[in-house]
Amino acid sequence: MGLDCYAVIIESAPESWFRDLEDDALPHGLCSFNANSFHGNDLDRLITTLTDLSLYTDTLIMPSDVQTIASALTNWVNEHPNTDWHDPDHPDADPIPFATLRVLAQWFRIAADNECALQTWW
Repeated sequence: MGLDCYAVIIESAPESWFRDLEDDALPHGLCSFNANSFHGNDLDRLITTLTDLSLYTDTLIMPSDVQTIASALTNWVNEHPNTDWHDPDHPDADPIPFATLRVLAQWFRIAADNECALQTWW
């Protein structure tokens, strides 16, 4: 039995998929400035707390993990309406506003529904 290896090209998800999301609700950085991207530095603790997955990874975040993140965020938003998220391990940190949480959940739901993986870079 052999090991087949393939080169693949990963392209950004079309920005049009995310166009209907609320403007400026997600943070953007120097390289993440389109609707199909966001700056995850301040959001990693939230995602790690909810899913045990981190945005800080050297590998592609696979579609199944994107689905896990989408479900966890959607559940949290539904269970905590109009509530900002406070990091339980860093009580002095700025909370993540509910508007950001809601749009982040929508963003991940769009990505999950379109079977997107997530490439991160820092």
